[in-house]
Amino acid sequence: MFVIEAVGIDKTVQQSLQWVARGGKVVIVGLSQKIMALDMHEIVNKEVRIEGSFLYDRREFQDILKQLPALKPSLDQMVSLTAPLSEGVELFKRLAGMDETLLKVVLTD
Repeated sequence: MFVIEAVGIDKTVQQSLQWVARGGKVVIVGLSQKIMALDMHEIVNKEVRIEGSFLYDRREFQDILKQLPALKPSLDQMVSLTAPLSEGVELFKRLAGMDETLLKVVLTD
């Protein structure tokens, strides 16, 4: 199994290392933070492979779309909250402030 890390900061890369299965792969596409510290014990003990990916082609995009149904349970766990768009400003402030209770927020109208 693999984890796609799309934010690119210390905290989310560390979470990806914790979530990935032993022998799994973390694919990092987020570019927010240029330099970061990684838990090498987590990487070595779990035998994690780390791969960077900058671009994708149509075939790769179609491949991941086919995998989405199997990934849905894992993706659902990442959503901390679904809220109306009217609460977006306040929730963005909480996310920007690194609120530990929020990982991903889905805004609806």
